[in-house]
Amino acid sequence: WLSKQESDFIVAEYPLENDVEYLFWQRIHQKRLVNGALPGTHADKVRKEIVDILDPKTPGILKHLGTKYVIFHPGKYAQSDEVKIIGEIPDVQKQLGLRRVKSFPGARVYEVIAPPIKPEVIGEGEG
Repeated sequence: WLSKQESDFIVAEYPLENDVEYLFWQRIHQKRLVNGALPGTHADKVRKEIVDILDPKTPGILKHLGTKYVIFHPGKYAQSDEVKIIGEIPDVQKQLGLRRVKSFPGARVYEVIAPPIKPEVIGEGEG
């Protein structure tokens, strides 16, 4: 489904972590990923601002980064180190900046509908 969506856009997979499975599927769908920031980089600082999918600012920052879709993997919250409470699955339906567009076994796809918000961390040459 994702590979058939036209135009060049960015996808964020949640939990927001560096998961090799996300990279595998990226080879199939050919869309750029928010995931994959190297520790200690500016991108990693931005990642820390959007790691909580329920934070009200997250969808706006994702939109600012060019993200069109969030792929939410509820089952991965059972073992991820990038979540507040391991095993607790966020109720993404409460996130007003996301609109559910598709469901698959083990994943739900949300469109980012929030207006863009600049991340609080400012990189060189920005601001």
